[in-house]
Amino acid sequence: MRKFLLVVALLVAAWWVFSGDERFACADDGACPSSVDGASGDARWARDRYESIRTESLTAGLFYDGDGHQHEFSSGDEDISERIEDLLRSSRRVSMPAVGRHPTVTHVEPKVAMRMREGEVDRGVLVINHPEGPCPGVFSCSRTIEVVLPHGAALTVWWPDGDTMTSMTFVGKD
Repeated sequence: MRKFLLVVALLVAAWWVFSGDERFACADDGACPSSVDGASGDARWARDRYESIRTESLTAGLFYDGDGHQHEFSSGDEDISERIEDLLRSSRRVSMPAVGRHPTVTHVEPKVAMRMREGEVDRGVLVINHPEGPCPGVFSCSRTIEVVLPHGAALTVWWPDGDTMTSMTFVGKD
């Protein structure tokens, strides 16, 4: 048993040394943020992530959790859309259309907020390829994100704005 544990420990150590650090989707070259807070304030890092999704035809997003792991999202109807709709309706805190579903339930930003809620994630960063940022209007993503996020959780969203990147941080409210 002792030899087995030693072999496992050596394999884990070798993997750690030779696998590289892919946190926040970049090699550890000194230009990569070391935390979600760092990624939340790093426009250059966000621009590099954006470049990998900029040509997607639908709105695409790269979400980074507190451990720096990347999760890919895209707009469109999925199972999670129904759960978002149920939450929005039961919250009674957002305007709902007279007929049909809330228009944002298929959008990237509320999907990420719902995954954060379901996974009890309290901090994350999202880079989207939508040049206008989170969808505007009466039925906006900006209004729904704060309802879908767990109370106190923060999600920073980055998007392209001409030659720069713009960000906004949303915080879950009761």
